[in-house]
Amino acid sequence: MRYIILIIVIGGIIWFSHASRDEWKRPVDQERTVSKTGPCTSKDINITSWRTTIVDECVARSCAYIKIVGEAINQCPHATGVRIRITARDKDGGIVDTAERPLANVRNIPPGPYRIDLSDPFDYQKDMVTFELDVVEAKQWK
Repeated sequence: MRYIILIIVIGGIIWFSHASRDEWKRPVDQERTVSKTGPCTSKDINITSWRTTIVDECVARSCAYIKIVGEAINQCPHATGVRIRITARDKDGGIVDTAERPLANVRNIPPGPYRIDLSDPFDYQKDMVTFELDVVEAKQWK
């Protein structure tokens, strides 16, 4: 029981020590055209905001990863599957790591706002300074 309490306390200390590294990102608004007929495209999905958090829950060694939460808006008239690209950059703007992930696994996201919750898209590296999220594909999952 003491070990469980110790792990919880250490996890809380690590969580709050990384709180100063959290960032809110709001991409510049771009003109979006909604597909009223036909299939939706990546331009129909707008990622309005996101927050990156560095999470390190290991005790013996560091095992930090990036957690991303935020909001996307599906401007399609029907539910749509969305694939995004996450890019981590260093202080000079160079790419440190990139990953592509479905926004909701193989589920379609409904029209309107959708809460983004991506845990562990890739491991954290100390030279990661900024993060970008881009929609790379929108298609209806069967």
